[in-house]
Amino acid sequence: MTDNAPDFSRIMTIMRGVLAVLVGFMVINIAVMAFFVIAFYDQLGKSEPPDPSAISAAFMAGSIAFGFIAAAVGGFLTALIAGRDEWKYACVIIGVFLALSIMNIYSARSQEPLWAQIGNTLAMIGGIGLGTFLRVRFKATSPENATLSDKSSPQ
Repeated sequence: MTDNAPDFSRIMTIMRGVLAVLVGFMVINIAVMAFFVIAFYDQLGKSEPPDPSAISAAFMAGSIAFGFIAAAVGGFLTALIAGRDEWKYACVIIGVFLALSIMNIYSARSQEPLWAQIGNTLAMIGGIGLGTFLRVRFKATSPENATLSDKSSPQ
C-alpha cells in the first residue's frame, strides 16, 4: 500500500456527509412540494397555473410556517446522518437554499410578493438551524455520550 492512498475512513466520512446533505435537501423539498400539491389539488391538470394574485397572504404565511417545520426536520436529519461536524453540513444546505432563493427572487419578481420570498428564505435558514441545533443538543445530552463518571453519579 502506498502512502498517498486515500484513507478509507475519511472517504466514508465524506460520503456520509454528502448523503446527509442530499437526504436533508430532499426531505425539505418533498415536504414543501407535497404541501403545495395538496393545497392546489383542484388546480392539477389544468392548462394554466393558479393566479398568484388570488393566493392570500394568510396562505403564504402558512406556507412559510410549514417550510420552517420542513426545514427543521431536514436540518435534524442532516445532522443525524452526518454524525459529526453537524454545523458544517447545515451550512452547506443553508448555502444551497440561499443560492436557490436568491435565484428565485430574481426570476419570480412579479409572481410572488417580495416579503413572501424573503420570509421563505429566512424560514428555511432558521428551520435548518433549529433542526441542527436540536440534534446537536439531543446528542450532547444523550446518556450514551456521558462519561463514565457521569454515568456512575446518582441522578
